[in-house]
Amino acid sequence: MDVQRTMEFILEQQARTAAHLEGVAAEQKALATEQKGLATEQKKLASQQAKTEKRVDSLAKIVQTGMKMMLAREKRVDERIQALVDSQLRLDQRMDRFIENFNKHRPNGSGRKH
Repeated sequence: MDVQRTMEFILEQQARTAAHLEGVAAEQKALATEQKGLATEQKKLASQQAKTEKRVDSLAKIVQTGMKMMLAREKRVDERIQALVDSQLRLDQRMDRFIENFNKHRPNGSGRKH
């Protein structure tokens, strides 16, 4: 066995391992920086989401209030329409009585009595 070659092999392996570890350390540092950036972005997104949820809640309240107002208005319109229908029915009944009464008391149109 050649001790010199074995020692050189071991030294080369140590150098490669050291270089590899330096690369891993650099990647780890870059990943840590990226992770910090992502954490910052996540906080911003959480803040934006909270604002958006508040806006959605506000809009939901506005829509609910608007729906209540529309239903109340629709009820008033329905009541007015029903009042008009009732009035029209009464007018139709009065017209029917008027026409019936008129037909009972009008001459036969010839001016002659039968």
